[in-house]
Amino acid sequence: MSKELTLEVKEFNRQIQIAKDNLVSNIDVLFYDCENLEDQAKIFRTILREFSLYNLEAIKQYVKISTEGKK
Repeated sequence: MSKELTLEVKEFNRQIQIAKDNLVSNIDVLFYDCENLEDQAKIFRTILREFSLYNLEAIKQYVKISTEGKK
């Protein structure tokens, strides 16, 4: 791959990451604007249902590790 094409791909990937980060931030704000914990849980479950079993296992492990020692 030429140097120019490599730089173009890197810039494109950087722009995608910026857009993704902005979208995640917007979703985060909307999620916490919903102050009712039961509604938050319902939204979270709905989102989780869209993931594959493999991704759900990874999320479960991340949550488990992240919450250890906080009990």
